[in-house]
Amino acid sequence: IRRGLGPTRFDKLLLRNAMLRALTSDLPQTSESTIQQAINEAFGPRYRVRLFVAQTPQPAIDLLNRVQPQIAPENRWTFADACVEESIHPSAARGGLIPAISPLSQAYPVAMLRELPDIDEGRCSPVINTEAGYTVVYLESKSPGREATEAEREAIISRIESDTQRIAMQRLAQELIENQEVIVLDRSLNWAWANRR
Repeated sequence: IRRGLGPTRFDKLLLRNAMLRALTSDLPQTSESTIQQAINEAFGPRYRVRLFVAQTPQPAIDLLNRVQPQIAPENRWTFADACVEESIHPSAARGGLIPAISPLSQAYPVAMLRELPDIDEGRCSPVINTEAGYTVVYLESKSPGREATEAEREAIISRIESDTQRIAMQRLAQELIENQEVIVLDRSLNWAWANRR
């Protein structure tokens, strides 16, 4: 109902997906390294940080000079104010705050993530040159990771296998479409088909 498919199209969608699933069921087994990486990302250490990003190095250097000499409670707010005023990162409006970031996250530059384990609480990273700009990280706190339970491990394996099969199904469907000559008789539908990409 939500997708407006109707009973006929919905049944055909289920049938198509079932056939694609059957055709892609013989996939390689998920490697232990892939499973472990997903577990580490889900249950590994987390860092509560503030990010300052500038297009040129000087604003980052100036901020570092203001907050780095000593650990002081007000350093957090000095850093946050600088983020609001000068940072070009999307987190600037909330003072650069990233509540929980994993060192394995793929959403942040690798050069920045590598610095996280070496920063002491209440301290800043050096200026890091990343593809996003010149970055300084202020570490508010660290949360240690924990071991995944057997149920959590099985849930992660199931998610990985489901995602892998979904991608394989999409790839197969695309290959089938590209290798067939489809003739659409309705002129308006033919335009949509021809311009589907």
